Amino acid sequence: MGAFKTVTTISADEGVLAFWKGIPAAWLREASYTAIRLGLYKPIVDSTGATGFLGKFSAGCIAGGIGSVVGNPFDVLKTKMMATEGTAEPIIKVAERIKVSQGLGGFYRGTNQCFKRLSRFHPISFNQMLRSPSNHLRNNHTFVSL
Repeated sequence: MGAFKTVTTISADEGVLAFWKGIPAAWLREASYTAIRLGLYKPIVDSTGATGFLGKFSAGCIAGGIGSVVGNPFDVLKTKMMATEGTAEPIIKVAERIKVSQGLGGFYRGTNQCFKRLSRFHPISFNQMLRSPSNHLRNNHTFVSL
């Protein structure tokens, strides 16, 4: 089934709003992950005295890893909400169902893979932002979400 057929089938079966299932959890995930990883990077660099590439890369890995652990529950919620057939459920209801059926550990399923992926991605993305033409982060130490 091609992309067009998939879009028309989902629209017909579940309605156009089905494409936005899980968006509240996705926003929470991105907000928590981004805030943690950007907020921790500079304190980690300062506390470790990292000056070279390897030190800063390691600080980025640590900040990205911590951010991925903090944001993972929202990733699980997003995935569950997107996979639900029919009308979208409220995020609270999905969270309650996960807690009852899997316990608190259910919110951390897949954390190891998420940690591996995002801890490597963070230093690269942070370095790209530092090298951007506007260069807000280097000059002003202002953390913005791009």
